[in-house]
Amino acid sequence: MALFGAMLGLPVMAFAGLMLWQYARAERLRVENRAAEAARTVSVAIDRELTGLTAGGQVLSLSRALQANDLAAFHDQAQKVVQLLGVAPVLRTPDGQQLVNTRRPFGEALPALSLTVDGQAIATRQPQVSDLFVGRLTGDKLFAIVVPVVRDDTVPYTLAISVPVTRINAMLGQMDLPPGWTVAVVDRSGTILARNNRADEFVGKRATEDLLKSTAGREGTWTGTTIDGQEVLGAYSRTRLGDWRVAVGVKRAELVQSFQQSLFLLAGLGLGILVLSALLASLFGRRITAPLRALSASAAALGRGEAVRPLATSLTEVNEVGAELAEASARLRERERSIQRGQDRFRAAVNAVRGVLWTNDAAGRMAGEQPGWAALTGQSREEYEGYGWADAVHPDDRDASVAGWNEAVEQRKTYVHEHRVRRRDGVWRSFAIRAVPVLEPDGAIREWVGVHTDITEQRDAEAELKESNEEIQRYAYIVSHDLRAPLVNIMGFTSELEAIRGDIRSAIPDAERAEAIDRDVAESLSFIKAAINKMDGLINAILKLSREGRRTFRPEALDMTPLVETLADALRHQTDSQGATVTVADLPPIVADRLAIEQIFGNLIDNGLKYLAPQRPGRIMVSGERLGSRVRYTVSDNGRGIAEKDHKRIFELFRRSGVQDRPGEGIGLAHVRTLVRSLGGRIDVASTLGEGTVFTVTLPAEPARAAPSALAAE
Repeated sequence: MALFGAMLGLPVMAFAGLMLWQYARAERLRVENRAAEAARTVSVAIDRELTGLTAGGQVLSLSRALQANDLAAFHDQAQKVVQLLGVAPVLRTPDGQQLVNTRRPFGEALPALSLTVDGQAIATRQPQVSDLFVGRLTGDKLFAIVVPVVRDDTVPYTLAISVPVTRINAMLGQMDLPPGWTVAVVDRSGTILARNNRADEFVGKRATEDLLKSTAGREGTWTGTTIDGQEVLGAYSRTRLGDWRVAVGVKRAELVQSFQQSLFLLAGLGLGILVLSALLASLFGRRITAPLRALSASAAALGRGEAVRPLATSLTEVNEVGAELAEASARLRERERSIQRGQDRFRAAVNAVRGVLWTNDAAGRMAGEQPGWAALTGQSREEYEGYGWADAVHPDDRDASVAGWNEAVEQRKTYVHEHRVRRRDGVWRSFAIRAVPVLEPDGAIREWVGVHTDITEQRDAEAELKESNEEIQRYAYIVSHDLRAPLVNIMGFTSELEAIRGDIRSAIPDAERAEAIDRDVAESLSFIKAAINKMDGLINAILKLSREGRRTFRPEALDMTPLVETLADALRHQTDSQGATVTVADLPPIVADRLAIEQIFGNLIDNGLKYLAPQRPGRIMVSGERLGSRVRYTVSDNGRGIAEKDHKRIFELFRRSGVQDRPGEGIGLAHVRTLVRSLGGRIDVASTLGEGTVFTVTLPAEPARAAPSALAAE
């Protein structure tokens, strides 16, 4: 009986040894597969987070305030993104100079910040993810998503979405990993960017060489030593965005210990197996059947996307596989929830800029679900797919919109357009459109993403302003002509009074009395003439503004340096008589109406000469610079200066500031502001009383429209 038991037990023990070897091998493979799945899960989670941040940055780069170079308003808008996404947008010039940093109040001096991916972002016109760097203002360890702000096929700014690495550390901490497992994120330079344990100690240090050498591919397994000296077995995967390594390591000592425990268990049970082998053989079938059926049911539930619960059977292996299935089910459901949260954040970011988001396929056809477009137009998916969206565009705008869109798709360039869209209630609304291609890593277009921004109120306000300006021009012209008629009569009667002064003096017999009356009459006539001249000057000023308001602009290419030098030479006599100098720097050229430009800068230079400080030699400087699609000119002087309370009123018609010891009617600066605004620009003043004044004129380098624009009076 003992021999039979031994004969029966030895094959069982041999089978058990083989199974133990297979188990050890399967255990290692399971750990590798689990580590690989963990690495891919972390990589996908990081890509999802970076995609959401990138989308938020791209939407923020389309901000109307940023397009208008209103950096103060853009700073306020960016603060909302800080509250929404928990990141710090930083607006910089292409050379790295910070203009807006949401960690600092607007207007505070900011240092330069250059990132290694700036050049690539500017060259490709696509967002780029940086490696780890240390913030100059906070000293925090950060990484950034650099979004180029594209305008007229140029990049005047880059928008860096600064993100603390603690955000990635927090993500790693939320991952459901077994105790003792190590997850590290390594950037392209080989620097540890995040770690699920001892992050404060190792983040920012270079990863071990065996990790860097073993993880050169897109994904796989690796063995080596971690930075804290632990020998590990694990897997790695690379993120799609940023090309970071995600390395997962399991301590080899734990695997060896598990295998040794299995060997001891086999030795301890060997005798029992010999004795009970027959009983175990009869019971084996019944022990494995029910757990395998339960395991099969769990696998089927996972395939259907249902929640899977851990198994509690008599077989440990089946329980472990069941636990893996339950964990995989939980990870899949959490991934779905995380994707939904990212989509919700992206929608919230789009809503923050009041835009209607839509996507088209690589060929430029609208496809798939477009909830924003459907909500705006009321079109169903069948109606808007392909080029059906054009049916919601105003018939007068439809052909130009489709032609411009096809051209943008063919040339792979940013689509910027404006047209009217029929809202679902039948009302036509005006929209500004901007769409950009989203590229694959190989440069192929994956899809197009666009935003429709409602500008109806803006266009209505512009039309009302134009109508109001035209009415003001007509009114000013009529009033000035009506005022001139009685003024001519007054001038005539004054001349008559001057002509009969001798008769009046002769009619008075008392010579002394006659002389006194003649002096009074002469003084009164002088006051009347002065008032007439003043009134005549004001009427002429109104007529001049009215005539200018009806004049049509004729843009032409202007070489600003010789043009302004000619204006300064025309004032040479006045300049020399006051011992002043006018210096004209090298000025950027512009396309604009010559007469309007001459009037703007002629008035500003003449104004500077008129109000020089008598206690020092007068110095007037004209300089300029190109700012993307706009140019900025400054006219500065060291004259009397303007009190802060008068900075706004000096641009008002018939308003002057300071001591009134110079001739003038108070229309020069009002006329200048009217001209600047009509050219699509703005004028600002900065001045300190007693030190001098700086006028800044910002104009488009080229007219916004090809057709000539009329001057809008104020």
